[in-house]
Amino acid sequence: MIGKGLNGRLENDASPHAALPLFWIALAAYLILSLSSIPPALAAQSGAPIPPERFSADYYKVYGTPNLTASLDMSRIYQGEATVLTMTLTNRGRITSFEINEEPAANKREEILAAQRELELEKQRTVAQDVSVLLRAENESAIDIKRSVAFPGNIREGQTSPRLEFPLEAFENALPGSYQLAALVNYTYQKDVAVKEDDDRPENPDVYYWYDSLSQTIPIELIVERRSGARFEVLNVTPATLRPGS
Repeated sequence: MIGKGLNGRLENDASPHAALPLFWIALAAYLILSLSSIPPALAAQSGAPIPPERFSADYYKVYGTPNLTASLDMSRIYQGEATVLTMTLTNRGRITSFEINEEPAANKREEILAAQRELELEKQRTVAQDVSVLLRAENESAIDIKRSVAFPGNIREGQTSPRLEFPLEAFENALPGSYQLAALVNYTYQKDVAVKEDDDRPENPDVYYWYDSLSQTIPIELIVERRSGARFEVLNVTPATLRPGS
């Protein structure tokens, strides 16, 4: 109940807890109105996850993924030698095929422009993004990799990464021969993209992206050699003591 107190101010003689439900109802209504006013483009730009159903009615479906291969500047090292293994990655991925999900209406300019934009963006499917490389030795008792991680960034189709350096050492007691390394490569790629036409701004439609991650294990062979073909050991000295100059 609300009335006037002795000082003339409005006072509420109800319990303070009675106002709490009204507060939560008002807050919920405000949040609903605020969220409903966010345009779809803002959700896409802010990185909000887009459900796969969103892509069921896009104009094109494209197939193909990145495919990374590795090459070394050198693949031979000596026993007891500390060196730097230099690797480059090449993206040999390609678009294998595509199909039309929905034809743009011939009399709707906004749909034609949206379809053209989507087809252009679909070409980025084969770009390997945020690539990371972890180099491991199968026989860690023979090969010591001092720094095993590298981050070459993005690698486009047909592009070769910057040179990646991995300091390592073959132990002195490592037997000469072939040793297996593995480059564990992780990256993301654009799995799908959808462009939604807009009547009010046909040249600037809403774009939605769907990304996925891939991993590859690339085998690498490293040869460990002796620096000389002959190895000598002192087995016996006769006489046991030698005089200087003798």
